[in-house]
Amino acid sequence: LKIKYKSDVVFGQPQVSPFGKYVAYTTNEMGKYKIYLQNLATNKRKKILKNGVTIDTKTDYSYPLLAWHPTGKLLAYIIEEKGLPWLYLYNLEEKKTTKQVIYEVQKITDFAYSDDGRFMVMSAIRKGQSDVFVFNVSANTFQSITNDLYSDLNPRFINNSSQIVFSSNRESDTLDFEPKKMTDMPKQFDLFIYNFTNPGPVLKRITQTPLASELRPESY
Repeated sequence: LKIKYKSDVVFGQPQVSPFGKYVAYTTNEMGKYKIYLQNLATNKRKKILKNGVTIDTKTDYSYPLLAWHPTGKLLAYIIEEKGLPWLYLYNLEEKKTTKQVIYEVQKITDFAYSDDGRFMVMSAIRKGQSDVFVFNVSANTFQSITNDLYSDLNPRFINNSSQIVFSSNRESDTLDFEPKKMTDMPKQFDLFIYNFTNPGPVLKRITQTPLASELRPESY
C-alpha cells in the first residue's frame, strides 16, 4: 500500500474485504488510533474512525479489532469505551455506522463472522478467563463454547461454519477438563476443532507440538 509509514505509528489489523475490493487497517500513535478503508483499485483512502488520546504510559494496541461481513458491505470493528467493548458496524453503501455495547465479557481479543453473517465467533475475557464465545448478531446473545482456565485464542468458523477452529494451551481434548494447578498450564498452543452444528464435550485436536505454538488459524 502507498502509505507514508512513520516510526512512531503502529499499523495493524489489515483485513481484505471478501471480494478483494478494499483493505481496512488501523493506525495507532501513542494511544490515538484510526481506522482506514482503502480501495485497492483506485488507491483512494477514507478514514472512518478517529479516537483515543495520547498517553505517556504503555500504549494498548489490542483495539480496534476489525472483521468483514461476508457480503463485503459491512465492516465491523470493536473498540473499548468506559471499560466496556463496543461493536460498531460501518455500512459502506450508506456510509453510516451503528453501535452496541457488549456487556457479557470484559475484553474481546479477536473475532470473525460466520459464512452467513448471522454469528460472530470471539475469543474474549470473562471472569479472568480467555474463552471462545459465539455472538448472535441479531438476537444480541452470547453462547459460551469453552469455559475453563486454559487460554483459548483466535477462533474462526470453518467448513461452511459447521465447525470452529481455535488455538489453545489445553492439554486434553475434552471440555471442562481442569488443570491440577495453575503452574501446570502449558505455554505452547495447539489447534483444536469444535463441532458447532453438533456440539459435544470432545474437541478434535489437529496439532500436538510441545516445542512450538500454532496461532491464528485460517481456512484455506
